[in-house]
Amino acid sequence: MKTIRLKAPNYTNFSDCLRHHAEEMPDALAYRFLLDGGNNEATLSFAELDQAARATAVSLLQTAAAATA
Repeated sequence: MKTIRLKAPNYTNFSDCLRHHAEEMPDALAYRFLLDGGNNEATLSFAELDQAARATAVSLLQTAAAATA
């Protein structure tokens, strides 16, 4: 039997990993948050998480730029 070895992507940071997953499987479940003691839940796909992370990064950059101006 032949063994197949797959090379894992070499991410340099979490952002790269998230972006890869958002591109390869955008609708896949990334996180499931249990609310109210676990009776209700909220979910995020990789695409939604990537979009939220990018929006947060822009906001942080804008705040930092305003603070140094």
